Amino acid sequence: MGARFSYNSGRSRRHDSARTEPSDDTVYVEDIEVDDDVPSDAGRRSRPDDEVPAGDGFDAGVTDEGEDPDYFACGVDPQDYDSTSDTMMEVREPIMRWWHGFQQHGVGRFIMEHTSIIRSAAEPDNERGLMVLWAPMLVVLLPLTILPLLLRGAWGAVVAVPAGLALVVGLFLAAAFWLAWKDDPQRVADALNTRPGFMTGHEVAHAYGPRQLVKRAPRFLPRTAARRKGKKLPLLPWDAGVLMGRSHGVEVWSTVEQPLYTVAPARMGKTRNFVLPLVLGAPGPVITTSTRRDVVDQTRAMRESGWVGPDGSRHRGGRCWVFDPMAVARGNPKHTLNWSPIDGCEDPHIARQRAADLMGTTGLSGDNETWKNVGGLIVQALLHAAALKPGGSLEDVYQWSRSFSAAQQAARILESAATDPAYKGLRDKGLIATDWNMELEELKVDDPRMKGNKWFSVSQAFAALTEPNVRRALSVAHDDPDRFKIADFLRSHDTIYMLCPFRNADGEGPAGIGTFVSMFLTAVVEEARRQAASSVGMGKLEPPVALILDEIANIDQWGMLPQVVTAGSGDGIWCTSIYQSRSQARARYGDDTEREMWDSSQKWMLGGVSNTADLREVSDLLGTRQIRRQEISHQGMKIEYGHVMERIEDKPVLSVDEARRIPEDMGLYLSGRNRAAVVNLIPPERRGWKPLGKRKDR
Repeated sequence: MGARFSYNSGRSRRHDSARTEPSDDTVYVEDIEVDDDVPSDAGRRSRPDDEVPAGDGFDAGVTDEGEDPDYFACGVDPQDYDSTSDTMMEVREPIMRWWHGFQQHGVGRFIMEHTSIIRSAAEPDNERGLMVLWAPMLVVLLPLTILPLLLRGAWGAVVAVPAGLALVVGLFLAAAFWLAWKDDPQRVADALNTRPGFMTGHEVAHAYGPRQLVKRAPRFLPRTAARRKGKKLPLLPWDAGVLMGRSHGVEVWSTVEQPLYTVAPARMGKTRNFVLPLVLGAPGPVITTSTRRDVVDQTRAMRESGWVGPDGSRHRGGRCWVFDPMAVARGNPKHTLNWSPIDGCEDPHIARQRAADLMGTTGLSGDNETWKNVGGLIVQALLHAAALKPGGSLEDVYQWSRSFSAAQQAARILESAATDPAYKGLRDKGLIATDWNMELEELKVDDPRMKGNKWFSVSQAFAALTEPNVRRALSVAHDDPDRFKIADFLRSHDTIYMLCPFRNADGEGPAGIGTFVSMFLTAVVEEARRQAASSVGMGKLEPPVALILDEIANIDQWGMLPQVVTAGSGDGIWCTSIYQSRSQARARYGDDTEREMWDSSQKWMLGGVSNTADLREVSDLLGTRQIRRQEISHQGMKIEYGHVMERIEDKPVLSVDEARRIPEDMGLYLSGRNRAAVVNLIPPERRGWKPLGKRKDR
């Protein structure tokens, strides 16, 4: 059996094998889209978009004729086809570069913003796009070519010949542009940039522009505004937000007043166009998570030194820390964050919370739920004892967890602490130490089976510590003077890069390093809330701490994330959670909780999303637009001008297929009551930022 491949170079069409030649009395109805779109009503529902236009491609079939599998039915050798494709790409790329640059200048921007030429030609269902591009040239140059010749003056040829040449050249260039542009992603971008139903340039400036951001900033950054006013300095937009891109030539800033919920599939420009600008542009301290080292490599130098923009604006730097116990970066950069999960566990509340985090990774459920709860009581006692021991660290906890006999050392520490007057005076901790010590003392009298079941759950909780590198990285003494101090970090412009491998697909199994990422994030949030409660003014951190949580769903199910998203902004915690799809977030946190996070956030969506339900919800959220169509009936070659019907048709502002095909350098931005904005994202290399030089610690 040989495989026959046929190449379909045009748009997919339907054919009827029984079709006959038309007779003279056949009536055709032709839809002509008139270029006078009317805005849609705000409350109008979107019509479902069930039809996705077919695209170009290869149609593969199987034949029993025994041909060579490499045979192409169109008669083109594969090598010749590859060469032809390369040639077409070489021609297309400079044309598209020229077109992109042309749009940035006055004439190109005027054509995009104030004429319907590109809007009409870019519509995906418009098969007469070339005629739309030719029409302005024909209207202007064709009369200059014909009228002088009709007047038969000597000067007619002088005018007609150059006009005719210009017309021919113009038509040729327009045709060449059309061939390069019609199947290029730039056409999709131009269609979205000119589409009625999205925010206009005036709306973008009023909602997301730098002036409006500065105008609103004193409401949520009162201390920063007062400090700037006292120094007779203006409040600047990068004090209150991050520049993301441009829409209709207007800068689009995301405010730190509200969290960001981002849907960005892999390999769709997420890191380059979204994560890097957020890390570099955040106005205060930054914590960012990732499963790869690329963010560290591309932002660390400028986060340390600070940077200066092309307009002279300066962004101060700070110290950079790396959390990488599993050596995701292969030791370059090395793990430098001297923090231990024991830090803070002298407080029984924190010890209980971290024990619950560890037990949540054991995978014990159902009939084993009881042993999970009992194991949690033992784990919290071990953590608390290590925090009370002078020089205690996670290494002590690991050694105690290896056997119940070794855990008796922790029992003695708790017994001693229970009788310590200084300890007993702190919120009745003496009673807590006594109760928790009893959990360890009971191990002496338990029967072997009961003892084994209890200790199995404890050993599972500390399974990640069997890796020596992890244990070494996290075994920092809780009283070490050089340990990382979260309180100081929140008052700085420092940066923490948290690198972690993917967790298990089912989210269970032995405790992974992601658990310790969640513990650290929780510790930061708790300290931020303490500082916010004690601060003057609105009771929040200024500038806010930015949590840029890329791949957070693949690292760990951080239980505090929903609370931080829905309420963290009031404490000065600016959270950006990034998911490959909304269904990924639903799988981690449930439908209702994910919906709360979605509703509470500024929403960004990049291209490449393939979940139809998510795409349809976005399409419905954007509403509809109205277009006017004319239907002209004609019989044979004769047009019956009396049979012209005009109708208004509802179409989605953004169809499901168009939402999936958003180009790489673009994003869809929805916030509050505003209409959606199509934003041309600006990666760092196109911003003109330059390092300030050697960092000066403040």
